[in-house]
Amino acid sequence: MLPVAILGVHLKSEGYPNVTYRIQAMKASSATPLPEINCAFRTNFDTSKDQSFILNRLWSLARFLYAHANVFIRSFGVDRRCAFYIPYPGVLLLFLFSFVPRAFRARALVVDAFISIYDTVVNDRKLLRSSSVVGRLIRWVENRAYGVADVVVVDTIFSARYFNDTFPSLQARQVVVLPLSIDESLFSSVEYRPSRSACHVVFLGTFVPLQGVETIAEAAVLLADHAEIRFSIIGTGQTAAAVKEIFASRECGNIEWLADWQNKEQVKSYIIGSDICLGIFGESEKAQRVWPFKNYHYMAIGRALITGDTQCASYLEGKSGNCRPFLTVPCGDAHALAEAITVLAASPERRIALATASREFYAAHLSSKVATEQLLAILQRISANGI
Repeated sequence: MLPVAILGVHLKSEGYPNVTYRIQAMKASSATPLPEINCAFRTNFDTSKDQSFILNRLWSLARFLYAHANVFIRSFGVDRRCAFYIPYPGVLLLFLFSFVPRAFRARALVVDAFISIYDTVVNDRKLLRSSSVVGRLIRWVENRAYGVADVVVVDTIFSARYFNDTFPSLQARQVVVLPLSIDESLFSSVEYRPSRSACHVVFLGTFVPLQGVETIAEAAVLLADHAEIRFSIIGTGQTAAAVKEIFASRECGNIEWLADWQNKEQVKSYIIGSDICLGIFGESEKAQRVWPFKNYHYMAIGRALITGDTQCASYLEGKSGNCRPFLTVPCGDAHALAEAITVLAASPERRIALATASREFYAAHLSSKVATEQLLAILQRISANGI
């Protein structure tokens, strides 16, 4: 059997940990060394807009394009008969391969799509209109790119349906669903020992619309008189101004908002110190399809989780049997969220049960081990037998 090769320009960032830890897990689990032509491209979360920021962005874009050109050219020195695993974001590399005749490409191209660029900028963040020239161009590029892939990896069945519905070049058989990968050496099970005197509620996020941070803020304001319930809101981003306005509507002494980005060790410490963790509550169509990294982190450590009642949450609940691994409330409903927090805050025993179920569900269905075994099996099958 010929080897699997890793080929790409992946984002090396604490905000997008999937690829970094998936590649680590693949190398650790593979019986043979994996050839690699891969550039780890670091990003940051600086949101300033001064001149140095703009120049740095332009320089980053130039380096990003050069890295893709370099990896693309070097790929032709790898045995054509092996299967290439292309980490996220693989769209540009696939787009370049789309101009190469099949006979000169690799035996198979397996791309970790993760999220659609078109979906992010048009549907979720609404930075572009679907009818705009740039919006249509992005969709065309993605459609052409994914049509070259032999297998497209996404993280939920609902994302798979979206890709199939949005990009006509794809066939249903091409899209497979695997859990995301996180740093399990850091985010691992820590026994939950609830405080009997207070309840610490934690949310971590980048304030993109699908997270519904406004709903969390409104729920926190509703519970402003509950001194025994303390909130830590960590992060900032697109909806931060709306959240700030909500917090300004009433004096809330039980809310801590840390707008600065926290490193993963700090993130871990907040989760370990929490009694309740909050997922996503946005009302967008995309929010229905995803299971975000924060939920992976919460569940890997093992903490009580409340998240929006989305299609994805309902699907995962269906896999859990009789022991619910998290609680759900209607998306966008701050009163329902406040009530759920109040109920859990009053019941340490229930929080313990949820924390245990959360960790067990993660180990059985969402762990990197589960994802890596399935991905290597796909790659090895393709490498040995073809598509």
